[in-house]
Amino acid sequence: MTVLSLRNVWKIYGGDVVAVRDASFQAADGEFVALLGPSGCGKSSTMRMIAGLEDISRGDILFGEEVVNQLSPKDRNVALAFESYALYSPMTVRENLEFPLRSRGLATDVITAKVAEIARTFQIDDLLDRRPSKLSGGQAQRVSLARALIRDPNVMLLDEPLSHLDYRLRTELRVRIRRIHDELNATTIYVTHDQEEAVALSDRIIVMNHAEIQQFGEIETLWKRPVNRFVAGFLGDPAMNFVDVRLTDGRAVAAAGDISYDAGIGNGQAVLGFRPEEVDIVAAAEVDGGLKGEILVNEFHGERCVLTVDSGSGQLKAVDRGDSPWRAGDTVALVLRPEAVHLFDSDTGLAVRHGTEAQT
Repeated sequence: MTVLSLRNVWKIYGGDVVAVRDASFQAADGEFVALLGPSGCGKSSTMRMIAGLEDISRGDILFGEEVVNQLSPKDRNVALAFESYALYSPMTVRENLEFPLRSRGLATDVITAKVAEIARTFQIDDLLDRRPSKLSGGQAQRVSLARALIRDPNVMLLDEPLSHLDYRLRTELRVRIRRIHDELNATTIYVTHDQEEAVALSDRIIVMNHAEIQQFGEIETLWKRPVNRFVAGFLGDPAMNFVDVRLTDGRAVAAAGDISYDAGIGNGQAVLGFRPEEVDIVAAAEVDGGLKGEILVNEFHGERCVLTVDSGSGQLKAVDRGDSPWRAGDTVALVLRPEAVHLFDSDTGLAVRHGTEAQT
């Protein structure tokens, strides 16, 4: 078990390409942390530096109190699993699982017991004598994860291990990953661009963009108090709606003039954000104000429906119950709930207000 710390870590390629900029965070002993962000944001480079697969340009990485910058991957005792299975094709599944234990010089009886235990956990007992070429994609990924986790690592590093599997298999395997994490109580860093995986698996989430950590915290904090427009828009499906507004005498008025919100701050331009789940949908003729518009499409998603509304402030999304009565062509008003509205600076994108409480 290990506390993992990054202190002002940079990764610069070729002297001027910054892949990771001044990253600092601490994952507690036994914590499951997701590194979440779009492709090219620096997630994998961060993970590879933790593993020792990439040199650190600046800063320090610590396991507990020990700076590990100069330690090789094998000396860091980390478990690695990637999107590609990276199994040794000439070896059987059993031999693939035994390999990291034999390289550490463990006794044969210990190796046999560990292989049997991990095989039961991942339900691959019946695959032990097969070679990787005889495995399905889901089976190969389970073997890959089992091989990574068999060594009782100080830190588990999982780099989008489920991204190319179908939805059913992803759901099944992420349950196993979380259960293994809880059993081993190992500090885990899970790299993903899939917010559903991040939310389902992790204790806390690091959101990255453009090589920088944007925010680090529990999902409730990221959801209710995003520090900037990027974090607010990246989390949520459908994503948060954004509307340009004008601040006048403490009120935010939409550019199209169809909504008013008590901002309580300043004058000038700003961006108002609200989540599709946090609006009330009513017939336009029944209310004054609100974001009025015509429904372009009503998408059925089982327990909920997602409406796309063409308003004077652009196309907006709203979520209704599964038996939504609205149809394409209906004119509705989206009535905002003041406690669920966010306000962002137009220039910097930083949050300046959440609901009725100013950002601090």
